[in-house]
Amino acid sequence: MGAAIKWGALVGVASYLLLGIGLTVLGVAVFGGGAASLDSSPGKLTLGCASLFLLLFAFSAAGFFTGRETLNAGMGALAGMVTFAIYGVLITVYAPGSSSNVLTQDANMPGGFGMQAMALFVTVTIPLGIAALMGWLGGRPGAMRGRKLRKATSDSVSHETTGASVGES
Repeated sequence: MGAAIKWGALVGVASYLLLGIGLTVLGVAVFGGGAASLDSSPGKLTLGCASLFLLLFAFSAAGFFTGRETLNAGMGALAGMVTFAIYGVLITVYAPGSSSNVLTQDANMPGGFGMQAMALFVTVTIPLGIAALMGWLGGRPGAMRGRKLRKATSDSVSHETTGASVGES
């Protein structure tokens, strides 16, 4: 569990800095501050798509590193969810170029509290599930790689203690 939190937090903060801040600032610097559209600024849409796919890769990478450390692909799913949670909180607190964020919006919007609660539930649950699946998909090869690495390490240690070289056994 500690490895999932460690890798999830590390990858979540790195994703926020590189994707949430870095790509956004790059897009504003290169393409200006206007709205993104296929007609006037397709480059902004390209950066948006790249950001989305890199974020999915980040969930998978957190799962891979956790799976490699714990030898458990399920912990990779937890790491993906932690990555999403950290990234989501940071991007909610500050997103460059945004006019407002969730923290400053009026709570008396149409639909009442029930509709807002349902919208919040859906907008958190679906991406959290996707993050868990991507983390698990990264955790599977990570766990396999970790097992191979530990087996190779234990084999080399056993050969060193017996005095036999690796080629002799």
